Amino acid sequence: MATILETAAGAGVFNTLLAAVDAAGLRGALEGPGPFTVFAPVDDAF
Repeated sequence: MATILETAAGAGVFNTLLAAVDAAGLRGALEGPGPFTVFAPVDDAF
């Protein structure tokens, strides 16, 4: 099963979210086992 970050990256419309996750140092936490619920706007919403 893909992680939430892999799913976001695969969608191709969450690049701003992924950059923010990296800037905040949250990648390690979100690559964990979860479960996670993320409400994220697509890139065009920024």
